[in-house]
Amino acid sequence: TAASGAPANGAASRSAGPAEQALAAVPAVAALRAGRTVDATDAVTAGATAADAGRAGATAPRLSEWEVAVARFALLLAALDVDDDIIPAILDWLDADSDTRFPHGAEDDYYMDRDDPYRAANRPFADLSELRLVRSVTPEIYARVAPFLCVLPMPSDINVNMAPPEILMALGPAIDRGTADLLVEARTAQPFRNVDEMLDFPLLAGRPLLPGGLATTTTWFALDMHARIGDSALSARALLARSAPDRIEVLNRQRSFVDE
Repeated sequence: TAASGAPANGAASRSAGPAEQALAAVPAVAALRAGRTVDATDAVTAGATAADAGRAGATAPRLSEWEVAVARFALLLAALDVDDDIIPAILDWLDADSDTRFPHGAEDDYYMDRDDPYRAANRPFADLSELRLVRSVTPEIYARVAPFLCVLPMPSDINVNMAPPEILMALGPAIDRGTADLLVEARTAQPFRNVDEMLDFPLLAGRPLLPGGLATTTTWFALDMHARIGDSALSARALLARSAPDRIEVLNRQRSFVDE
């Protein structure tokens, strides 16, 4: 989901809050990717079952729900070959305070000093296009990450039967592109009936995975509509939510959007 939380280095003068604790997930993930053992006491387990811990393997760090989201975002950037230097600025854009995280963070003092000044939102993204306003998010970076991110009114689980290979690579530091492609091939032949079936897949045996936040169904859908009448064209986009198996709600609509 993306979208999602993102880690950032906290200023030394501040006490460690959820954002700063989340940052600890990034070195842990980097260590796992390098094949090193991680001290499990560096992070706190939240909602992980014993089975999750067993699947994760002895070297997997124990992460809170927030840290899992952060770590997955960091892994997604790695899968897309995007520098994680953008993470502190993203978190500064999201949080409610005006304290800049170092290095690479950005608050009002940075944005107001631009040729076209504006302020940091200091709130959750209203639209994914806001990401283009964040420090160090170049047009090239935005074009690379945008297809894998979305902005939703609340957190959402990742559907392992629909996620593209890049998102599957964000589920654990040991899932490389080859493994992700094989998982896609396997679920195409036979979709996973539940998350445990996916986690117990032979290809993932002994590989550290980040537990929680997974599903085999989808709640949120984007509907793109295009119509042409004579010389006139209309485009619209709607965000749909499935609140029950037989109920779909339209949460918002945009008319005449431009895909970039």
